[in-house]
Amino acid sequence: MLAVVADAGEVLGLVDQILHHRDDAPEKETLTEKHDRKTRESLLWIHGGQHLPVDIKLIDVSDQGSDTFEFLEHECNSGRRFVIRDCKVRKVYAGHEPIGPRRYLKEYAHGLPELGRFTMDVQPQRGRKARQNAEFVVRGGPVLVCPPHAKSGHHGDDPLPMYVVTVVEVDPPAGEKAIHWMLLTNERVRTYADAYRVVGWYEKRWIVEEYHKAQKT
Repeated sequence: MLAVVADAGEVLGLVDQILHHRDDAPEKETLTEKHDRKTRESLLWIHGGQHLPVDIKLIDVSDQGSDTFEFLEHECNSGRRFVIRDCKVRKVYAGHEPIGPRRYLKEYAHGLPELGRFTMDVQPQRGRKARQNAEFVVRGGPVLVCPPHAKSGHHGDDPLPMYVVTVVEVDPPAGEKAIHWMLLTNERVRTYADAYRVVGWYEKRWIVEEYHKAQKT
């Protein structure tokens, strides 16, 4: 866990670090045994933040590896703000009340009204070419995230009120897959400024990648 100034991106220091070696799952491990195994990898994000105080000024930011309902519930109860990149197939209600049909999060989020657009340069990565002044459309709004039908980990059965923010590249180059982020947060998102602030917080996560790269090289 790396502490970073939310707006300026200045690195304050290392808050916590867990040296982890992925366990081989025991043969014929049952689902209950898997949920109870204290070394399962999905608990790393919960353990990593166990020393953080209850403070609304703190914003927990994490990537797709942390996207479990168990961790989302943990973050909703943490007393801190959070931004988590979503990667799971989830069902949600529109708004913060369980009213109307349940919808798939991805389809619902992409149907939300456009809040605004921005441009930025895209750096080359494995399997992705660089481009300058790429345009991105931003959407966002309140959702009530439903628990999964089959539990994965220990969590309750109540849906969680959050906000979703999507960032999608407009007209990527031929042969290139559009860049797409879908972020879940407890930060109120009603306007473009709200959504863009959440996007800016998520962008600071790349500093952790740079830190790891420096360690490895």
